Amino acid sequence: MALRSSKRGRFNVFENLGEVSKDELETLRAETRRLAKVANQRLVRLEKESKFGVSPAYKRAREDLRSGSGAPRRRYRENVKTASRQELIDEYRSLREFVTAKSSTVAGYKKIVETRYQDYLKREGLTEADLSIGDYVAGWEKITAGEKTKELYYRAQFKIIKQAAQRWNAEKAKAAEEGRDPKGSYQEILSEAIKEWSGKSFIQTLRQEREES
Repeated sequence: MALRSSKRGRFNVFENLGEVSKDELETLRAETRRLAKVANQRLVRLEKESKFGVSPAYKRAREDLRSGSGAPRRRYRENVKTASRQELIDEYRSLREFVTAKSSTVAGYKKIVETRYQDYLKREGLTEADLSIGDYVAGWEKITAGEKTKELYYRAQFKIIKQAAQRWNAEKAKAAEEGRDPKGSYQEILSEAIKEWSGKSFIQTLRQEREES
């Protein structure tokens, strides 16, 4: 059966990889090389742009590259001349999911983060002066870093970030009144807020909210 393609964003990609015939392997090989060049360029750009944190597409790509056949890699294979049929299919599938994801480009992920940030400010009644986009991103990255607490923190992330922002702004205002530099930093206050929220009462509260929702 012939390979079928569909449009995903600006890419025409193959969908029925399990049905690729021996005669179509060279077509798939060439397309894999093409997408690998695009993907590797995007990975480099995402690594250089740290302001908006690590994009979901980048995280998934790194997981694929670490868990694929052979030794862990940092980049996709641009030379797939000797790749087996299954290796080729696996590589192409990962490439397809990465390059068609909106967060696989710096511009795409920037737009996603900025939209979330503005929605957050509006929902919480904050302004950009209260919480910068950099501190918002830092808060999200720090809160969701732990796998064991990610599910519960996800529900409380907005409360934690808002609390840390309010405390940091209060400290800066107090420091200005007293003619001194602020004590600590936003990151230190954020860490304290996370510790407070990660106690037993915090977990019980979130579980109760989840059961009632």
